[in-house]
Amino acid sequence: FKIENTTVENNARAAGIIDGSDRGIIIVGGKVSPSSGGLKFVIQNTSASVQIPESDKSTPEKALGISAPKLSTPPVL
Repeated sequence: FKIENTTVENNARAAGIIDGSDRGIIIVGGKVSPSSGGLKFVIQNTSASVQIPESDKSTPEKALGISAPKLSTPPVL
């Protein structure tokens, strides 16, 4: 899954959370602004390859709770 040249900002807990992914994720370009709590992208409970610039990653003291449904990725043709 690839996210390219996208602005991620104004989110409550973190700019984004990657939790329990079983697919590779790449984030390229764009702008990532931290949440009011200072968190950018949080990667947790994920064994797949996640490629995000180190400057866009945050590691909270404990895992963040997730209440959103798991998103499905489109099939690769």
